[in-house]
Amino acid sequence: MLCEDILDRPTCKNWCSLLRDMLFTLGFSDVWYSQNVGNVKLFLMSVKQRLKDQFLQDWSSRLENSSRA
Repeated sequence: MLCEDILDRPTCKNWCSLLRDMLFTLGFSDVWYSQNVGNVKLFLMSVKQRLKDQFLQDWSSRLENSSRA
């Protein structure tokens, strides 16, 4: 139902649209389109690693651009 909601109303924000946006941001758009992750354990490990990498990259960038650092 939530997936149909975002198809009917593209600007709709719900749990499903937030998940889609996160998958796209992390580079897993293929998972959204196929609605299949294959090896679940491997997929979850990959998502966890990408979230860590993304956080560290963002943190490092903010630190580099900080006037107090």
